[in-house]
Amino acid sequence: MTKTLKLYELSTVGTDTIALSDALAHPKRARAVGLSPKDDPNDLKKLTRIYRLKLVVNEGVPAIVGALAHLRSLTISGKGLRTVPPEIFALPRLEWLFLEYTDLEDLEGLERSSSLTTVIFRGTPLEKNAAARDKLLARLRSKGWEADSLFRTNGFSRARPSAGPFAAKDKPALVRALTEDLVPSDAKLDGVDLSGSTIADALIPFSLKKADLRNTTWLRCDFERTAMDGALLEGAVFEECMFDDVVMASARATGARFERCELRLDFTKADVRRATFAHNESSPNLDFTKANAQEMSLEIVTASESSLDVNLDGADLRGATIRVDITPSRRQELEKKPNARVKWAALDTESAKVDARTTIEMAQLPGAKAPKQPAKKSSTKVDVAAIEHVGRIDATNAALWFLAMDAKEAAAWKGEDEDEFDRALEIEEGPIDVGSTHGVLASMGDCGWSHVWRMPNGDILLVEHRRSGIYSKLPKEQQVAALRERVASFAVPKKSTRIGALSVKCGVLALMLPYCNGDFTDEQVSAASVNKGGRLLVKVPNGDYEVSSYPFAASGFEDELGSYGHVTRIAKTTSSTAK
Repeated sequence: MTKTLKLYELSTVGTDTIALSDALAHPKRARAVGLSPKDDPNDLKKLTRIYRLKLVVNEGVPAIVGALAHLRSLTISGKGLRTVPPEIFALPRLEWLFLEYTDLEDLEGLERSSSLTTVIFRGTPLEKNAAARDKLLARLRSKGWEADSLFRTNGFSRARPSAGPFAAKDKPALVRALTEDLVPSDAKLDGVDLSGSTIADALIPFSLKKADLRNTTWLRCDFERTAMDGALLEGAVFEECMFDDVVMASARATGARFERCELRLDFTKADVRRATFAHNESSPNLDFTKANAQEMSLEIVTASESSLDVNLDGADLRGATIRVDITPSRRQELEKKPNARVKWAALDTESAKVDARTTIEMAQLPGAKAPKQPAKKSSTKVDVAAIEHVGRIDATNAALWFLAMDAKEAAAWKGEDEDEFDRALEIEEGPIDVGSTHGVLASMGDCGWSHVWRMPNGDILLVEHRRSGIYSKLPKEQQVAALRERVASFAVPKKSTRIGALSVKCGVLALMLPYCNGDFTDEQVSAASVNKGGRLLVKVPNGDYEVSSYPFAASGFEDELGSYGHVTRIAKTTSSTAK
């Protein structure tokens, strides 16, 4: 059975290698391989390209290693190594050579290497022979070698000469150089034109800022900390590519496609309209801060539902489709051991721009706690369309706390006066005298705001709603429509908690924060036109009203819009109860 490996295991990222048998199962993609004494070294010929090799030797280094022209890092261990074959020093791209805990006695030929920058020989006879080591280093200093700053007496290192801009005669020559791994790793390819080209099996660690990469195709490439800021990527296709901390900030990637890739990408302020991200490796790290992601299609699969490393702050997600799921192995784990507390981490799109076409789907998690069923619905069906959204009242800080009373009589309330406000604080909730009449103080738990609804029977409702889930992802009109449906779903229980009573004589009810003044003008009262600054006017029939409180639904009820607490209800009474 073929072992399934992740792209980061197959690529050049990190320092680990995979067994030769596993590499042979992925001959076109394996880049980092481990060779044991039991393996046949000639099997390395079956692999498309090797960048990193670890081998254990008993009787010297296999000759084929000297033919691995793309090799960047070589680790040799075992007691079968006393000297390094000259063909190793002739490898044109080899930068790192690790010879630790071998029987290495000398590094004859190191001065002939044009590419090596680091050689480590900790735990070898060479390290222990200070005289031989110092004599060797004295000879190598003319080639820029010094004692390694990290390993000190355990190795030698030298600075890599800066390649600077890489010159290619034309586009085909540059494509050939990339494909054949002839471009120095620190070259700068800023602004080059590769449009329409196909590049396969390449290591891309260099800068491609503002490069023209339109309609390019990249197959099995490793992008390591590549700077692609401002690049033109319209119509580009990436398949089986490894992106390790790659920056595409402000890039133009309209219609680009990323498939079966490992994604650690920064798209800050990029144009990724209609871009597609499908069938990629699990647990991506993506930053779409302020990106134009209209009509983008993004599939996210994660190994941990509690962690989503996807930043959508300020992104334009109009028409975008985002689907989130867990890996099959994680799903099996949850199915075997159901956990009622398991839930998705928040995919924060509160500051993103969405519309009616935006789709964000979070897969159902096995074992997740099902929301408690709402209270039994009323036998009389409430017409959703008949529920009027009157407005909204917001606290300026902390929890919502409001005063309800006749709008004209409210002129006697001076909430900005410290004494009046202190009087309200002492009462906290219940009837409060205001001038020659009285109002009712009510609070909404820890909720700092509430929509205000008029039911078909004339009742005025405020609902304690702590928003989460998809609520913040919806446009305002959809938020209102979704909550209206919730309000229609829950019946008024037989028992409720009475808070107080009030009378309305001018046909308008005032709802206001207790620290506001009730100085509404006649014009405002007549039109019931105020709906801001913590004050709201609502047209109601004159008469006596009772203010009461009851649970919105079963205790702990949650849905995709958030969680709910209690309802404050202002209902007209049939007899005078305002006292």
